[in-house]
Amino acid sequence: MTVDVSDTTCVTRRSRIALTVGAVLVAVGALMAFLPGGSGQTGRVIPVAKRRPSIPIVGTGVRGEKIDIARLRGAPVVLNFWASWCGPCVAEQPDLERAAASTRTSGVHFVGVTLRDDNQAQARAFLDRFAVSYPSVVDESFRHSIAYGVAAPPATFVLDAAGRVAARLLGPIPSDEELVDIIDQVAREPA
Repeated sequence: MTVDVSDTTCVTRRSRIALTVGAVLVAVGALMAFLPGGSGQTGRVIPVAKRRPSIPIVGTGVRGEKIDIARLRGAPVVLNFWASWCGPCVAEQPDLERAAASTRTSGVHFVGVTLRDDNQAQARAFLDRFAVSYPSVVDESFRHSIAYGVAAPPATFVLDAAGRVAARLLGPIPSDEELVDIIDQVAREPA
């Protein structure tokens, strides 16, 4: 009997790459805890003096649209990192959609960032299943999740009108009401 080692080599190489990417994401997440407005600020609005600029997110959406969050400055932006296979992402999506619907008339923008979703058909099915009304950029190279220190989905960031990270919620959002409260606090700030 002969064994085709090319298949196991490919799997091993993919496993090493996945482990390396995972380790980098965890390290970046740990580093983010020590930065101003780090994970110690999770869920609370970060004081303006401690906010850092958001990191640009430019890319192609799951449905093919072009997305650039810099174009949304002037109003709060909610970034939600998610994946179709992520149980907590599934659980929080109805709350996110309710929050998006209730803040839309105030000019608040929501943008999803799908990560580690190798099958874009599954990502589109997720958006359709939950009737997600806002665009989601595809993070194929993990550069957005690494830049924001997202080791695993879900994670939600509220950016202020100037594009600075005003709040960070690592893990699922507590509820649509609590997210709307955070958004409202940020939206009431002077420009």
